[in-house]
Amino acid sequence: MDLKEFGRFVARLRHERGLTQSQLAEELGELQSAVADDTNIKEELGDLLFAAVKVARFFHIDPEEALE
Repeated sequence: MDLKEFGRFVARLRHERGLTQSQLAEELGELQSAVADDTNIKEELGDLLFAAVKVARFFHIDPEEALE
């Protein structure tokens, strides 16, 4: 899954659950700052993976499956 696919995946889940970006960011803490700067994401893969796991856990999805 590349960065754009991950973004679409998160957006779809967020819309399905009726959440705004702000609500999701509030729930996930640092995610908003991590996804706001595309350059930062590319440079800090560890932060992106951490955010992906947090998103998966928030939506009750197996993190390993979400990353496939």
